[in-house]
Amino acid sequence: MKKILIVGKDIVGFGGLETVVSNFMLNLNKKGLHCKLVILGTHGNDAWCQGLDFEIISTTKKLKKINRTYIFIKMLLREKPDYIICLHHPLLPQLSLAKKISYCKAKLNYWPHNTIISITGDKSKRKEKFLFCIRHANEFFAISSGIKEEFKELGIEDNYIHLIYNPLTRQETFIPKSQNSNQFIYIGRLTFEGQKRIKDIIDAFSLLNENEEFELKIIGNGDDRQIIVDYIKLKRLEHKITLTQDWVMDPWSIIKEADALILSSEHEGLGMVLGEAMSRGLPCISSDCFTGPRDFINDGVNGYLYEPKNIEELKEKILNIIHRKLPYKAENLKTDLNKMYEDTYYSKVLEILSNKG
Repeated sequence: MKKILIVGKDIVGFGGLETVVSNFMLNLNKKGLHCKLVILGTHGNDAWCQGLDFEIISTTKKLKKINRTYIFIKMLLREKPDYIICLHHPLLPQLSLAKKISYCKAKLNYWPHNTIISITGDKSKRKEKFLFCIRHANEFFAISSGIKEEFKELGIEDNYIHLIYNPLTRQETFIPKSQNSNQFIYIGRLTFEGQKRIKDIIDAFSLLNENEEFELKIIGNGDDRQIIVDYIKLKRLEHKITLTQDWVMDPWSIIKEADALILSSEHEGLGMVLGEAMSRGLPCISSDCFTGPRDFINDGVNGYLYEPKNIEELKEKILNIIHRKLPYKAENLKTDLNKMYEDTYYSKVLEILSNKG
């Protein structure tokens, strides 16, 4: 039985990375592989690890790099993995050194879940450090075509980059269109002006004429909740925009009808909520941020893209949905995602993991 070792650090326990990694491990285990997760440092809530083979290792700040390398040497000698997947780039140099010392022949793969620009920023020193770290990886997983392009711009050859996306579950049901009003939804972290930019959505709706019928339901949780509530009141939209009281474990279970999902992010790794919506036959309006949305949306065909932070353009896309100008078929939205569904995804991943060349 092949063993896959997945290594990360300081994983807090709430977020998309945890969901993808846990599903990844459970599905590969079902297909005859043995996946083990090792978390270094702080780990927050580890409830998401239940049912997985996992180990949490506390590390000290003193002699951190030497300490990590020693931990990895012992880990590789004990586990004897066939493949190593690293979730965080600072661990790559120590994993690579530990491989050499322990004579481990496993490939070392780097699997980031954010855009590279969001990891490095625009500071040259951070970019240089990032480049130094990723040069220790043998292969790379890219969860979006944009991230693959980022790797290529850094000088990584195309044949070492595997575009795998993230796995989507096929949905049998459809979310019906609204009957009496135009219903829009937002699902995700409540960030007013940060990455998610919910302010832009509120501003766009505030520009609509008073005679336009619409409702916006915001489903999520986050530190900016009260700021968002106050801003909705400031715009006098509290009768048309509502927030759920708290995070809902299965947000799709409370959506009975809708006309579009809106994602207004400044940046995304992939933007899985777009796929979750489209797999239920629901079209999306999304900011055309550098990575993610274009892997789902063909502008004007199966949804709409708009320039990030362009409130006027977002308003026009919303009006197109209200006036039924998008010529889509709900069943076609589902088939547009064939490259991301779990059967395709895991077939590709298994092929990569079985290739020792």
